[in-house]
Amino acid sequence: MNVSHEKHDEFISWCKAHLIPEMMATGYFTEYKLFRLLNIDETDGPTYSMQFTCPSLEIYQEFRNNVNEESRKNAEARWGNHVYYYRSIMEIVQ
Repeated sequence: MNVSHEKHDEFISWCKAHLIPEMMATGYFTEYKLFRLLNIDETDGPTYSMQFTCPSLEIYQEFRNNVNEESRKNAEARWGNHVYYYRSIMEIVQ
């Protein structure tokens, strides 16, 4: 996620107080991590990676089918063009 300088502090506080607890409360995830990327261009604002761990790909698909779209729309409506989101799925190899 790339976050505008203007909304950075407010956005990170919102993630910690609302987004992360709400995502964990869905029961689809077993843990999360929030990272700030270093050594990158922050002209448009800092960049973060938020990772949520699912026990299986099937459970993640359930999340996508049941919760994901509403969660994404709510976040986009709240933050507009102040936050650039992208989602990816990763597999732990080792």
